Amino acid sequence: SEYAPLSGQVVEVNSALWEKPELINDSPYDMGWMMKIRISKPSELRELLSASENVRFEQGRRLDRERQKR
Repeated sequence: SEYAPLSGQVVEVNSALWEKPELINDSPYDMGWMMKIRISKPSELRELLSASENVRFEQGRRLDRERQKR
């Protein structure tokens, strides 16, 4: 199962990923999409992070994990 920060229903999945999962990394904005969702609460879109905000968030998480290992 996947976590999605939006409420809704999955209406399509990218079956090409079964044969070529590397598309997720190689072409995330074109051929590597995972699923299409019919959003039931459009207001949740305002809460999503931008790409640069997500990078900063993930970098912070990585640093936190490294600190916990010490």
